[in-house]
Amino acid sequence: MGVGPGMGVDISDFVVTATGLEVLITQGDHSKIMVLDQDNKPARESDNNYLAHSFTKTSNNDYLLSGSYNLPFVEHRVVIQNQSG
Repeated sequence: MGVGPGMGVDISDFVVTATGLEVLITQGDHSKIMVLDQDNKPARESDNNYLAHSFTKTSNNDYLLSGSYNLPFVEHRVVIQNQSG
């Protein structure tokens, strides 16, 4: 985490997993999920077109993202994002 390419600046939420840490990062009008391995090194990122402020991971590894009441940026309070986006 920090400022620079491949780093997350505005951390909104995180989930600890058996393989590391998954971090929700808000960037302007959208969010992304950055997956860190057990050494806290970036393993992958998942961009989305949804402005989420919190999230959780389901038992089948999908994400439930919550955008709260942020109209006009968020039309649906909760969305599901699968591993393919």
